[in-house]
Amino acid sequence: MCHVSTELTATQEKPTSTMRLGGPITLEQLEAEHIRLVLEDTETREEAARILGIDPSTLYRKRKHFGL
Repeated sequence: MCHVSTELTATQEKPTSTMRLGGPITLEQLEAEHIRLVLEDTETREEAARILGIDPSTLYRKRKHFGL
């Protein structure tokens, strides 16, 4: 079985969240946190959408849904 780092971080140097993979969080919470971190680390929403592998209109809807 492959194990992954349990701390969510934007980069290896600076932890930005106390959420843990495999911890008591929902997939929806994990998705919202991942989107938030990608948005913080990118200059444009189009770049964030490209990194996330989704259309910019989908990112818009997800931001609205998650309040980001």
